[in-house]
This record gives sequence, C-alpha cells and structure tokens, in this order.
Amino acid sequence: MRTHRDQIVILKSNNYSEADKILTVFGREFGKFSILAKGMRRLSSKNRGNMQTLSIADISFYKAQGLALLLESKSVHIPDFTTIEVKNSTRVLRLISRLIPDEQAYVKIYEALVKAIKSDLTTDLTNRFRLLFLIEEGLINSMHSCGICGAPDGLNHLQLSIFVLLCENCYSSKKWSTNDVIAVNGELYSNTKFTIALDKYIDNLLLEMT
Repeated sequence: MRTHRDQIVILKSNNYSEADKILTVFGREFGKFSILAKGMRRLSSKNRGNMQTLSIADISFYKAQGLALLLESKSVHIPDFTTIEVKNSTRVLRLISRLIPDEQAYVKIYEALVKAIKSDLTTDLTNRFRLLFLIEEGLINSMHSCGICGAPDGLNHLQLSIFVLLCENCYSSKKWSTNDVIAVNGELYSNTKFTIALDKYIDNLLLEMT
C-alpha cells in the first residue's frame, strides 16, 4: 500500500470497535473521505488530541481499496469551542457533509473553510464560506453582474430570496420589499437578515435533494 499525505479538517468521528474510530475528513488534496484511526480511543494514543471535530491536522495514511488507514497526525489548529457558535459549526459541517461528493478535491473550498475555522467561525466568515461554497458548486450564480439585466457595475443591492445582485438601475425601477432586498456593504456577511436568508436558501436546497 502506498503512503499518502494531506492536510485535513475533521468533519465527524464515530466509535468503531473497542479502541478504534472511523473519521470522516475533508482534505485539501483528497477531498472528503473516511479513514480508520486504530487505537485512537485509547488514552495513550498519539493521535487522540489531534482529531476533534473541526480540528485541522497534517496526516499520513495508507490508501488502497476500501477504508484508508491513519498512520500519523500532527496538529495544525484545534478550535476554541468556548468562542465558536455551535450554529456556525453546524452550518459549515452540514454543507460539506451533504453537498460534497467523496474523494474529489475542492482546494478553494478547503482553503476558505480553514480560514473560517482559524478565525473561530465568526458569522461573517461562516457566511463568506457558505456563499463561496454555493457559488463554486453552481448552486448560486456567480455574483459578478446584475441578476436581472447582467450589468457588471453598480451592484449595490442583494435580492435575498434568490441571492442575486441588483444594479442601481434595476433596483430603482421597482419597489422592492424591504424583507427581500438589502444593501451590499461591509457589514453584509454579518447581517442577521442575510444569515437567516442564507439558512433558508440552504435548507430548501437540502430539502430538494432528499
């Protein structure tokens, strides 16, 4: 069996046998995959402290047919769960777990996730990650032009129900509901209305896929 290396984020951990765990991880190079961590449940395991949910680690592993086997791990970052909102943890984990297929690399998404985790998953960076994820996966149109007329400039408003930008001309040509349109500014990603609308949009996407 060939030895591989990757940097990974732990998505989920399940007990397996008396001393082992099966981890679901998201790697920079290998994407999402499952890996067997033998003996990890033992207090003496050198991998035990590096493999908490949302921890980032450099790992080496064997991979042939079937389940990968963890060899070594080195901690890169362990989140401070006293400062991370549980809701934001759930928001990022459900996207990757539900919408990313196994064993495909998504480097841009991985790097955005690592950035968000290292910044304690603030609402701003959690929402930036989620929006980038949806755009990269083709689930929201790329936000470089007006969603109505296609103009590339003056994109100062966002229609929340379908997540498209509006140019000044299209925004001014209609009376929009204040519940459906918000201004695009430096506080957009931390805006509560934006967060709730993004939650709803993702909930509907996941419902459609069940």
